[in-house]
Amino acid sequence: MQPTLFVLLYGGGLLFWYGLLSARYTPLTAGAALLGTAFTLMLWQGYFSPQFIPVLVFVAGLALSLKIVQQPIWQVVGWTLYILMVLALGFHLFPQLRPVPLFAATGTDTVPMVWFSPEKVLLMWLVPTMVLVPWASRQREHRSNSEKPRMLFVGVLAATLATLIPLAMAMDYIRPGITAVPLPALLYSLAYNLMFVCILEESFFRGILQNAFIRGFNRIGLRYAAALGIVAAAVLFGLAHFAGGATYVWLAAVAGIGYGTAYYLTQRLHYAVLIHFIVNAVHQIGFAAPTG
Repeated sequence: MQPTLFVLLYGGGLLFWYGLLSARYTPLTAGAALLGTAFTLMLWQGYFSPQFIPVLVFVAGLALSLKIVQQPIWQVVGWTLYILMVLALGFHLFPQLRPVPLFAATGTDTVPMVWFSPEKVLLMWLVPTMVLVPWASRQREHRSNSEKPRMLFVGVLAATLATLIPLAMAMDYIRPGITAVPLPALLYSLAYNLMFVCILEESFFRGILQNAFIRGFNRIGLRYAAALGIVAAAVLFGLAHFAGGATYVWLAAVAGIGYGTAYYLTQRLHYAVLIHFIVNAVHQIGFAAPTG
């Protein structure tokens, strides 16, 4: 086990998550610093090549330029490059980055049980921060009426689960059954899912792509631009899960419509993240029976 790296990653991830979704820059900065320390430790241990550093500097500079330079041509070119780089990181296309073993199945460091991808740290820096400012602004606008977003969240969550569970069972993708995974491993999996999967995917697919689709559709005068934007982002979200097979793509796309609807109706990213997390947790805990 690597306790120092574990504390840096999950302590940093928790602070980063809290700072992002509460629009507080102190914990956000502290979390980013801890994640940066973890990434440096991975470099020191040889889990990624120093040859990747110029790529990191390029992507970070690209993200910063998109915040500063507002010329339309650069926004189009820059966002295209940025999205391609994020997708390349998400699909582990950089051979200079190697997974890091965090836990060992036998209690030693020789048989790794849990691996952590360095790409997750980079994506935590590069993706959620791109949607922090506009999301925080919308949060302040809606703060005077906090009950309505909560009610919308509950309604969308119920509708999403009521749609996904029967559909997944009908497609023989899940079956009811309580998980037999040991509690420590389950808790680790849930924490990883929340901090390094849900927040990243929702920031990218909803906070960036869905907003871009809706703005674009509105600009060209399409009717139902919001609905089309939600569906378009959901379709791409489903396609991003192609490694799980055709059924998984369809189910992920349907789930993405629920996540996108929650974000659009509440204008609060954390509700999309929470629905995403709850869906994944219900799957992991309550539908663990084998299929087929």
